[in-house]
Amino acid sequence: MALYTPPSPVHYADQSLDMTQDPEPLLFIEEVKNWLRVNHSDDDVFLTDLVRSVTDQLERRAGIDFTEKDRITEFYDVRGSRPVLELPYGPHGDIEAVYGIDNGVLEPDALDEAEYTVQGLNFKSVCINGRQYGGYHVEYKSGYTDERRPTNFKDAIKKEIHLQYNGRGGDPQPILSLNSMSHSTYLLLKPFMRPEL
Repeated sequence: MALYTPPSPVHYADQSLDMTQDPEPLLFIEEVKNWLRVNHSDDDVFLTDLVRSVTDQLERRAGIDFTEKDRITEFYDVRGSRPVLELPYGPHGDIEAVYGIDNGVLEPDALDEAEYTVQGLNFKSVCINGRQYGGYHVEYKSGYTDERRPTNFKDAIKKEIHLQYNGRGGDPQPILSLNSMSHSTYLLLKPFMRPEL
């Protein structure tokens, strides 16, 4: 008779940071101005901020990174004999390092690769096999490279920028919203969206 093995507890990220140095925007100001048919520079600062905030908003809602990023994700209060750390965003590239966090302090040495197993292809999780800590710090690549990025991402950002830019000063037209984005944007991103963790 086989012994029952309870499933490993799955832990979700407490904190995930984009550590990419000087990331290049997915859309440049001139491209946005052409899309909006804006031919003056009065709103350049506003539009630059809008590109950044709309991109961040859509990435969060879709659960993916539109551009390749260096991510650090931390998990606190991790329990269980073989905990599984579910990495947010994606698609995921290489797992560069896994560190233990003991009493709120990051351990100086990374875990050996034999002490954890990476599961999944595009959306990965890390299963801890070895030393047990109260928390973990995972460094990895996440997001789409220029060659693999669907054109839908730029189109979705443009649509949301158009709606927010045109509705900024007064009463915007009512917009059907799904997951904090317009219906047309949702339809563009839906094939790539990650189920919410």
